[in-house]
Amino acid sequence: MDKKAIHVILDNYTIHSSRQTRLWLEEFGQKFRLHFLPPYCPDDNRIERKVWREMHANVTVNHRCRGIEERMNEVVYYLMSHNRRAKLGVRELRPAI
Repeated sequence: MDKKAIHVILDNYTIHSSRQTRLWLEEFGQKFRLHFLPPYCPDDNRIERKVWREMHANVTVNHRCRGIEERMNEVVYYLMSHNRRAKLGVRELRPAI
């Protein structure tokens, strides 16, 4: 029988390294290889860096909106135009902070 390893990629949720999980792995986990992701880091996450920060810099810090509905319309407009710019290869309005 081929003994290939089963690789499991995990985030840092506490149950993944709980006592119960460790005990189960000691008994049944010989074929498992656990790979824990690094702690959350928005600088390593492209969507955090390229979309949400830029949207914040260009929309949500805009205090000219009179209410949440106007602000949400601005967010939708920004995301739609961002998608159009991305398809055309155009750079963002203002670089992310």
